[in-house]
Amino acid sequence: MCIDLAVWHPDDACRLHAAGVVNRCHAYAPATIDKMIRARLDPRPALRDALAAGLIDTLSGDDVGWIAALATEAGVGPAGLVA
Repeated sequence: MCIDLAVWHPDDACRLHAAGVVNRCHAYAPATIDKMIRARLDPRPALRDALAAGLIDTLSGDDVGWIAALATEAGVGPAGLVA
């Protein structure tokens, strides 16, 4: 199941996994993430935590390099990337 970053929540991911459903979270282009950061809505810490906890099975987005760097920061590497 693909869940847009705007509505993705770790509790939902836990429930999906408990039901045997894998999830993909779709992140935005880095320019959009930068706007979110400026608005104090930085999604990166939650994404890193969720990747590290295995709550996001695949993180997709518009910039593979940005996603790979985020996955590496989370300690999971760029294994499940989709662009």
